[in-house]
Amino acid sequence: MMDEAQHTTSILSFAAAFICLTIGAYMHYRKVRKTGRHRGSLKDYLLAESPDRSGVVLLLLLLASWQAVSSGAADNINPELVWALLRSGHLHNPTINTLIALVGIGYTFDSTLNKGGGE
Repeated sequence: MMDEAQHTTSILSFAAAFICLTIGAYMHYRKVRKTGRHRGSLKDYLLAESPDRSGVVLLLLLLASWQAVSSGAADNINPELVWALLRSGHLHNPTINTLIALVGIGYTFDSTLNKGGGE
């Protein structure tokens, strides 16, 4: 059974993983806007054009966040750890790798499912 400190750490790790994944998905939206495949707002992109695909992306982001916490990968981006590492003046490789991987996964989920422009 988890004690309160472990539970808080898991929630923070989940939130950090979800934020990284969401940043990746948002980066794909920005690319779609920049290339002219979508001219509307983020709201239009998510809700008006393909709400079903956007819902699947959201579900995948939540499931990937949960998997990152379950596997222990999200422990590398726990905000408390990252803050302590930044105060010490460096980030270690597992933290950097996890950040890059989660942002890339979020980008890939959105890129694969939310093509933009109602495709």
